[in-house]
Amino acid sequence: MPDTEPLRPDDPARLGPYTLTGRLGRGGYGVVYLAEPPHGERVAIKLLQTALAETGGERERFAREAAAAKQVARFCTAQVLDADFAGDRPYIVSEYVPGPSLQDLVAERGPLEGGALDRLAIGTATALVAIHQAGVVHRDFKPPNVLMGPDGPRVIDFGIARMMDRSATLTGHMLGTPAYMAPEQVSGGRVTPAVDVFAWGATLVFAANGMPPFGRDSIAVLAHRIIHEPPELGALTGSLRALVAECLDKDPARRPDASMLLMRLLGHTTVPVERQAQTAILAEGVTAAVPSGRTGPPTRPVTPAGLAETRAVDAPLTAATVPPPKKSRNVFLAVAGLAAALALAGTVIALAALRDDKKQNPVPGPTTTVYTSGTTAASQAVPPRGSSPRTEHQAPQPTLTVTASDCDLGTTGTTCTVTLTGGGAPLHWTASVGEPLSLSVTSGSLDPGETVTVTVTLHPATPRADGAVTVTFTGGGRTHTVRVTWEGEPAVDPSSS
Repeated sequence: MPDTEPLRPDDPARLGPYTLTGRLGRGGYGVVYLAEPPHGERVAIKLLQTALAETGGERERFAREAAAAKQVARFCTAQVLDADFAGDRPYIVSEYVPGPSLQDLVAERGPLEGGALDRLAIGTATALVAIHQAGVVHRDFKPPNVLMGPDGPRVIDFGIARMMDRSATLTGHMLGTPAYMAPEQVSGGRVTPAVDVFAWGATLVFAANGMPPFGRDSIAVLAHRIIHEPPELGALTGSLRALVAECLDKDPARRPDASMLLMRLLGHTTVPVERQAQTAILAEGVTAAVPSGRTGPPTRPVTPAGLAETRAVDAPLTAATVPPPKKSRNVFLAVAGLAAALALAGTVIALAALRDDKKQNPVPGPTTTVYTSGTTAASQAVPPRGSSPRTEHQAPQPTLTVTASDCDLGTTGTTCTVTLTGGGAPLHWTASVGEPLSLSVTSGSLDPGETVTVTVTLHPATPRADGAVTVTFTGGGRTHTVRVTWEGEPAVDPSSS
């Protein structure tokens, strides 16, 4: 868990409804605080160092970018929960992840290797897929923005560079961190999701070597190396080295996109098209990124070449790699596992091992995994001799259950609650309502079996009149409505006075 510093005399005691309890650190965009919300678990709040224009246009832009960041699903990311740009202290609220950054972990314990490096690669690639699916480009992916939480790596600060781009441009600052920037970023070209893939490759090089691929030097020297010189990949070997090299290609068009990157890390051959199948792949990435109980880099070296060919199960909740026997070739296939699904409360994809050697399985060639939109268990199809095995996974269906409590407010009530429950597969939900009602939270993500309570508050005019407003909740591919009603104040009989 990272050290928390006491608040300083010039630090605020509160930001909106959040009570600040300590400092988590300071980054390029502002100070990060640990905070207590009115209800729920602790959160991290980034107080942005920027002066927003009073015209409102810049504040609206910040709000749009924050709203986009909230749409990022909770797959190996620290979810953006709230933001406020109305006052003179703009801030963003996100999940609190107890754990050091990748930068600090490598500085303290040295470079990662073997299974630890594999899990980092898969977890951070999973996060990039979730970020890009929401239409967000991180723009500042780097080791300090990867937190090594107890449940695996979590990517933070996605979209903040985009929020800050106008301020940075006006003051002449460069967006991003030079050692991890793509050539097109350095040269002022078009920024696309490909810059994040480049930064991912640079971050993996740092994790494996303790040094980014173009070294550490002045911005001018780094810019020249990034644009003109090949990267130094150091200790990376095998298939992971080759994949990282592709991600560091000078031409963004030749880099794999985040989805293909994740599929190759997981050992699949094609990117699924259907939304449910994409969600299943993300869940598989989350499972594969869970630490296997080690507190540091593994003591037994494992070559990254085993990433797609020798993945086995350490325990029902975790996955790691093991070296293949010298006299036979093992190929492991990811399949849906009920035990892991129950234990992880909704992470429905687990890794199971299937041996493929000449004595036990005469079928040669790679494995092809196909995801379909049914709801039955996964099945293993037996192909003709000489063809590749084909495994079909029935993709899980996300569902959202909405339960309202006491939303007939009568003549005096002002609040009611709505409970949202996820099921089937991880999902993202949103809520909307019109005046005079407001919601305690308007979006979030839910794992199967997870619940969240949304408080609906009535702000009645004086004198109070009858009214009714519908609250709309969307998630799991469906829309749910809750009708909130209230009555006016009882009429006063003049004769009674």
